[in-house]
Amino acid sequence: MQGFLQYLPWNHKVEKTTWHYGKSCCFQTTVHRKYKLFERHPRCLFIRVPCVQSNRNLRDQQQSSASDVSSTTTPANELSSPAFSNPSMNKLHVNQWKTFVLGLTVVVFLSYLCLIRGNGDFSIMDATEPKFAVTAREMLQRGDWLTPQWNNRLRFDKPPLTYWLMAISYKVFGLTEFATRLPTSLAGTFMALSIYFAGWKFAPVVENTHCRLITGLVSSTIFLCNLFTVGWSRAGVSDMLLCFHVGAALLSFFAGYSLSGGNASYESTSVLDSSKNDHDIVLATNHSENLREMKDNHTHLGKFYYFMFFVFCALAVLTKGPLGVFLPVCILSIFLWATGNLKQVVLSEVPWIPGILSGALISLPWYILIIQKHGWKFIQSFFGYHNMNRLTSAVNGHAGPFYYYLPISLIGLSPWIFLVPAAILFYRPFDKQRWKTSDEPRSSQFPLFLCIWILFIYIFFSSIRTKLLSYVIPAVPAVSLLVGLFFGTLHSNSTEWTKSKTIATAKSQERRFQVLSSLWNENTCCKLFATLTVLWMFTCSTLSFFVVQFAERASGDPVVLSACIQQLKYHKFAWRGGIPWLLAGLFSLYQLGRRKKHTRYADRMRWLFVPLSIGFLSFLLFFIQPAIKVWDSAWQQPLKELSQIANTVSTNQKELYMLAYGQCDGDMEGQPSVVWYSQRHWKSHEDPKQFLTKLAQVKDPDIVALVEHRLWKKVPQQAAASLQRVETLAQRGGFSLVRLSPETARAILRSWGQE
Repeated sequence: MQGFLQYLPWNHKVEKTTWHYGKSCCFQTTVHRKYKLFERHPRCLFIRVPCVQSNRNLRDQQQSSASDVSSTTTPANELSSPAFSNPSMNKLHVNQWKTFVLGLTVVVFLSYLCLIRGNGDFSIMDATEPKFAVTAREMLQRGDWLTPQWNNRLRFDKPPLTYWLMAISYKVFGLTEFATRLPTSLAGTFMALSIYFAGWKFAPVVENTHCRLITGLVSSTIFLCNLFTVGWSRAGVSDMLLCFHVGAALLSFFAGYSLSGGNASYESTSVLDSSKNDHDIVLATNHSENLREMKDNHTHLGKFYYFMFFVFCALAVLTKGPLGVFLPVCILSIFLWATGNLKQVVLSEVPWIPGILSGALISLPWYILIIQKHGWKFIQSFFGYHNMNRLTSAVNGHAGPFYYYLPISLIGLSPWIFLVPAAILFYRPFDKQRWKTSDEPRSSQFPLFLCIWILFIYIFFSSIRTKLLSYVIPAVPAVSLLVGLFFGTLHSNSTEWTKSKTIATAKSQERRFQVLSSLWNENTCCKLFATLTVLWMFTCSTLSFFVVQFAERASGDPVVLSACIQQLKYHKFAWRGGIPWLLAGLFSLYQLGRRKKHTRYADRMRWLFVPLSIGFLSFLLFFIQPAIKVWDSAWQQPLKELSQIANTVSTNQKELYMLAYGQCDGDMEGQPSVVWYSQRHWKSHEDPKQFLTKLAQVKDPDIVALVEHRLWKKVPQQAAASLQRVETLAQRGGFSLVRLSPETARAILRSWGQE
């Protein structure tokens, strides 16, 4: 046995527990992750191998090792069972499993608080969410799951996966606001769980369970505790579904990439050549077979993850078109080129045939059927206007400068935004030689993968002409994981852990703690970005205290703004928004200011995520969610009530008319939420003259219309006599529901000076 141990191709440490029984021998050893051997159990390895030797030799070996090896007695049936295991290893696995489940429970609870709780407590919000909701409802009601239609018009803006999921949700939970937002909320939840799994799997030090828990939990918490995720997970639109599918595709590919390929730890060494006796040869042969079997298992698992990459890409194509496959392919191509593995992965690892076939079977049938039915009209609208034109021109007036997403991310990624450049500088993504070393496992390239993911998303969408707030959301999972890895590294390099880890791991972690250049040392980098983070929290607190003053100076419907301001003052929203950030900043300042002997600044910074997370959660629960209800009561609730009244008083009218501000996807849509709540078709106008001209041509004797006060007041006073014949059915907030005849509309136009 000892002759075999000295030739093992990994750094090992034999414990004081060795079991000998019958014709088999079991020993326990500790394996370092550096060699990536037996990746699932990197710290303790329990091997049971057959030994071919005489009983006399076995007794001699047992007697010679009795002085320094403790023996245990086990029933014969248990010893002969292949399930026999090391009790200490089982205890380690149970502890790891409990820790993993504990973190998973926390992620699920945070997902409920941030993404699901209260989704049915506020109305469908204008202007994009009602279009998705109405399209899904009409699919369900008409039974036509092929052609998306909105307000009696074809809608080729997006592929149908979001509509399908919403329609299924309506079938189960009914036509409610909660059912509308459930698919996107679940997509955000699944993305948070995927991030937790990835953080646990690719933690900086997988030998340390505490480090794995911190990495996974902090990464998922960062993803959940930012306005990008909260905003688009609580809206019935397709952006969070695209984020989940693209993120899951990229993480699946990297999981397959880390398990596949030529890792040095799987290669058998020349033990057979250096063996001294037949006993060592038998053990070395068994060892080679174990390594070969493990390598095959990892290869098959890697193929499965590669296959799931194609599945998620296909779902992304069904969510938002060619962009769903363009983003992952570009990011992965740059990453594989940077690591020097492009040729190996493309030619020998990725299962192209089953992957492409499965992706085509998932995504192509709908495109083929919709093109057969609508032909060039669909191709020109979907591929031309809604995809290619967004690259070369500002579609629907959504223009912006190249730096458009920097101030947007300053708000959307608060309070984590200043930790992102700190993590990028920390991992040095532009150092090619660092990432092309062959002695490290592929999983150590995870930070480079995340940096390329983030930078490509921001650079690409900053380069195209059309700018929208939601375009950079697919980068949020990578941002969360990168900052989570940064905190995991801070914990793995803490004083307590450094004392207990091995020399080899300590040297590896010390290399990882280098920064971009000699001008950036550890303390300088940490101090700078930690200080900026604390200052930003104080800034957010100050801005929250002046929220009422900002609302008073805002432009818009004075009736709605007045109602919002009254509610803000009555419920003391300035204090609700300012105090959480103020306390978070003070606690962060206290944490960073504490000084202990022989501690680095990074050791004080490693718990910075706690006040940041608590501050955002308090801000979300006590400010954002109540503020949404205030806006809903002042703006959406009046529209909801008026649209429901219009549905009851206009039973003989084929179409309803609306005079209101608002454009959506380049069309005059006014307030699309009335289409959802009235379950009727509406025609919208923003010009009062065009509105009255259209009503004058209607053949119905009585016309029910929804008018916004700001636009209706533009009718001149000369038409006051004609306006008296307009009947006001109901008035809510800044809107009124009126009834008039075509003759009244013509009389108003004549008074206005137009026949």
